Amino acid sequence: MNNFDTPITESDFTGRYLVLLDENRQGDGIAQLQSLTDSSSIATAMQEPDLMNEADIVMFDTLGVAILNHPVNVQQLQEINVASSDSTSAILAIEPEQYFYALADTEATRFEQKAAVKLSSGISLEYLRGYRDGVANLVDQAVLQDSDESEVNVLAHYDESHITWGLQVTNVALSRYSGKGIKVAVLDTGFDFNHPDFKGRKIVSQSFVTKKDSTGKYIPVPVQDGNGHGTHCIGTACGPRQPSKAPRYGIAHEAEIYVGKVLSDAGSGLSGEIVRGIEWAVNSGCHIISMSLGGAKSPGTPYSTIYETVAQRALKAGSLIIAASGNNRQRKDGKTVISSPADCPSVMAVAALDGNLQVASFSSPGDGQVGGEIDIAAPGVGIHSSHPSGTYRRLQGTSMATPHVAGIAALYAEANPTMRGRALWNLLTTNARRLPLSAVDVGIGLVQSP
Repeated sequence: MNNFDTPITESDFTGRYLVLLDENRQGDGIAQLQSLTDSSSIATAMQEPDLMNEADIVMFDTLGVAILNHPVNVQQLQEINVASSDSTSAILAIEPEQYFYALADTEATRFEQKAAVKLSSGISLEYLRGYRDGVANLVDQAVLQDSDESEVNVLAHYDESHITWGLQVTNVALSRYSGKGIKVAVLDTGFDFNHPDFKGRKIVSQSFVTKKDSTGKYIPVPVQDGNGHGTHCIGTACGPRQPSKAPRYGIAHEAEIYVGKVLSDAGSGLSGEIVRGIEWAVNSGCHIISMSLGGAKSPGTPYSTIYETVAQRALKAGSLIIAASGNNRQRKDGKTVISSPADCPSVMAVAALDGNLQVASFSSPGDGQVGGEIDIAAPGVGIHSSHPSGTYRRLQGTSMATPHVAGIAALYAEANPTMRGRALWNLLTTNARRLPLSAVDVGIGLVQSP
């Protein structure tokens, strides 16, 4: 995920709003929104893209979240905020929708080209601003990666001829579990369905990213990964026991893979698309939801009430959300933050370690805010995994650490069939390897396989 060097600004928001509803009074909440916004058209999360993008209100029934698809004026927003502060209101919170990003280890010029394609497709100016910010962040991250070569070089003392160093230090190599019968959702840039290492695997997929076709109709962007970030993360979490080319890099090699494309091929997406992906994963019965993505956040700001409640409701449904803490340690202003939504107390925040089991130079520490704590750490430097076109690549970031935890969570879920949601979280933290490092940086310690 990206390195956010500047405070969050107006350009980080889309102009739409996410609304949290009382889960027991969703009908009343929708009625309130309709009366406040003069809106009448409503779509649900799994309907056709045209309805999703054109309806005034989009409803996520399972999570109890709605999206106001069209901008409201200031007076209407004030009325909604007043309503949400009323203890009798079915509206619990309202927050502006923002852009989210993923890290991709490729040249920024490629993403500038992608943005140019989007411009010709008639996508909105607000959406293109997300591409612009994503490209800027990728440039910053490319510089960061060049400065971290020493972290990769330390891997020379590992023998990776058969299995990657990340799977060695987390004891995956010694585990008798495979993730069989466990559903793992990876919400990211999609997946390369042509990669030979995944031939014959059960893979369920859906795209939540849309674009306009030549007729002006909204259509889903293909789930096929044009970026590489999603394919890399899925490889670590659920790659094969015996890949077509050594070393082994995948953890839960018999887990059922659920691919939710919530980020474009340029590595950017919207809050609404991510919430829609979470809704889909929960409805699909996914035990683990891995999200190597994050949104910008200014130092000192609280976590999202909406994402925190979504995570709580997911846990209650038996789905554990695991997210990258962020690559913000080297911010120019010296103020570190954990990216949203990993800063939420009910989302497991993952930090990155290098080959010496030291904190990676980019990995965000806890920021001192409620919920802004690191929960656990995993390998995140020089991580070898699958990449599009049947290839492999080494990447680094808290994005790479997160699927290590997700894959190992699948092993624990297989080993403990009754342990789901918060109980699965407790298994991961209870069995972590303590490190001689500050909990501010690594939480409970290094994740370990059962």
